[in-house]
Amino acid sequence: MCELIKMLEASQLKPFIRRVQVTPEPSCIVASDRQLNDLVRFRTTQFLPASVLCIDTTFNIGNFFVTPTTYKHKILVDRQYGKEPTLLGLTMIHMQTKAESYNFFGSSIVSLDDELSNILAIGSDRDVALRKGFSSCFPIATELCCKGHLEQDIRRTMRDLGIGQFHEKFFLEDVFGSEAKKELGLVDAVSRDEFDVVLESKRELEARQLTSEESTEFYSYFVNYVTEDMKSMMIASVRKKTAFDDSFFYNNDPESMNNRIKTRIEKKRLSWPECVQQLKEMSEEQERNINRALINEGPYRFRPECRRLIIPAEKWLGMSKEQKERKLKEFQKIPLSKAFGVSTSATISSTSSILEAATEKKPSSGKKPGQSGRRGGRRSLSSPRDTTGFRPRITVTEEHSSGARDTTKGNSQRLAVIYAYRYEWVPRA
Repeated sequence: MCELIKMLEASQLKPFIRRVQVTPEPSCIVASDRQLNDLVRFRTTQFLPASVLCIDTTFNIGNFFVTPTTYKHKILVDRQYGKEPTLLGLTMIHMQTKAESYNFFGSSIVSLDDELSNILAIGSDRDVALRKGFSSCFPIATELCCKGHLEQDIRRTMRDLGIGQFHEKFFLEDVFGSEAKKELGLVDAVSRDEFDVVLESKRELEARQLTSEESTEFYSYFVNYVTEDMKSMMIASVRKKTAFDDSFFYNNDPESMNNRIKTRIEKKRLSWPECVQQLKEMSEEQERNINRALINEGPYRFRPECRRLIIPAEKWLGMSKEQKERKLKEFQKIPLSKAFGVSTSATISSTSSILEAATEKKPSSGKKPGQSGRRGGRRSLSSPRDTTGFRPRITVTEEHSSGARDTTKGNSQRLAVIYAYRYEWVPRA
């Protein structure tokens, strides 16, 4: 820790180490000025749909844990993938994974800039300590749960309890819906009450045999450990508060960033100062790539609405060092309304210009003449999910349908709902 404090004192002109805590738990938080500016611009904006502040903890980097955040740059597009680039945000190095550990992280972020208390969306993998400690620092943020992690948890529990694949498949479709069958699931409930009445249906439990001796334990698990997370972080009414709408949130970005960190260190075990240095070098590399977009070079380009910000290369070469530094600082702090050239009351689609940029002709990837690209596989996790025309797997009778979707009716247990399944259930032999 003494080495970290020395690094902190030595970097006052261009700070990167922001907080160092010795007790009750050694912890260190790092971020550049550019990362902080981006977090304020892109995480708290209501001008564009705010991208989610993603967070995930990893290990095997040293004798400690590393918890990076990631975010999307709202002005740029990745030339290769046609999407907003994923960038490394504030990162914490710490010794424990308690709620107090993550509370230090969240409270430190807010202390660095008061505006950061207004972060609008946070995504994670349902880690209880992380949610309790970190998310509590951001009172207006919508929390999102990773669909992939939840599905894995459900599958693992069902298999541990000996529930067969037939029932596993149909219950997962009840939970998440089915794109192939164009059916909505529990996750598409428009209110907490609607979610509850569907789950509590005796018809539902009997059809899945979830009340039989071998599976009551799973139903208890689902009710006690899954339903509240789904209602607070996954159902349709929650997703519509963010830019996801029908689509699910996946916590892939920080996991990918963790893999990039581990690849960069070549599986070596780092000390605290070495880890800080690696994170700093990654931040500086990303900052160089962001700055290169200003002269239309590098892996990123401006979104179509922002291309007027490009400085011609010949003009850039004619600038003095001071002029270039001033332009770069202006670019890193430019408000989104100014970058897009519209009033602050306007709202810009988060996807329209991205799709336009993605369909532009991309530079050759080095294939031989006439060589075709790789055939399309499964739908990308980031591809939008559109439920237009989908029907509920469970239909509510007309007599009670309005009540199930009326959150003012009170406790869902007072709602009598009759369900008719759209498929015929065949009992096990």
